[in-house]
Amino acid sequence: GTDPDTSESNFAVVNVAGTLGMSIYVQYEHVFSGGLPLSKLGVNIPLKICVERCDGAYADRYFLFLIGDLSLVVSPTAQLVRGSLKLDGWWNNALGLPFLQIGDIILGVEWDLKSPLPSGFVLGGAVCLGNE
Repeated sequence: GTDPDTSESNFAVVNVAGTLGMSIYVQYEHVFSGGLPLSKLGVNIPLKICVERCDGAYADRYFLFLIGDLSLVVSPTAQLVRGSLKLDGWWNNALGLPFLQIGDIILGVEWDLKSPLPSGFVLGGAVCLGNE
């Protein structure tokens, strides 16, 4: 097979930061000092997306590496769906602007299935204005 990390594609599910690519996980937590048990089932999806020079030679393309996570969390008091997307590293000259660098961005949302509105949001990261 073809290693997706070196394919000619402009978009791929890839090995990011030593992970094994897309993975499914199960987690169980119980705090013995009176805490409630928590079960979590989720999927991690690492992505590689071309953002600059995508029509040129593969070696000249500029890729961003993103890590997506989608999970279902169940406890005696809540049933939550959580999702997040993280930029792994920095995007230099972001959006084609030579003075803009964006790094380690995270976007996330949490939804309690008993509620009509999201129960939590996450937004974070770093922005640098100036030369790299």
